[in-house]
Amino acid sequence: MASIQKQLLDYTKTTITALSLTGLDTVTIRRLPWDTKLTGSNCIISSLKENKIEIATNVAYDTGYGVIVAFWHPDSPGQLDIDEDAFYQWREDTVAAFIDKRVATITPVVYKTTIEPGPVLDVGVFRKNKIAQQLVLRFWIRRNK
Repeated sequence: MASIQKQLLDYTKTTITALSLTGLDTVTIRRLPWDTKLTGSNCIISSLKENKIEIATNVAYDTGYGVIVAFWHPDSPGQLDIDEDAFYQWREDTVAAFIDKRVATITPVVYKTTIEPGPVLDVGVFRKNKIAQQLVLRFWIRRNK
């Protein structure tokens, strides 16, 4: 069986691909930092350090596994409004597909998914004539001690 993190990366890629987001060319799993020499519109999925939270019970704890979802596009002069609107739509559709979802296909079962917003536009990347934004999906698993 694959690790929990690998299952979550694959699940995220499959779910975003199934959304068929208009104008998105590729959905890829990559380790951070990812190469900005990409072409076309991309969704890059990467793992994030897990976050373990102790809960108020002496028999179980919750672990939140983070997955970064970054949308990236090289900007074309005069096309910023179109690209920016597409990015907002991709973001809205992605949040709707994951927020508060239980995922029974992951072992152990993800009982809740939360969203941690990243910057809507990355100014450093924007200055290089590209557009990028990100968010973090946090998948919560309850484990016995």
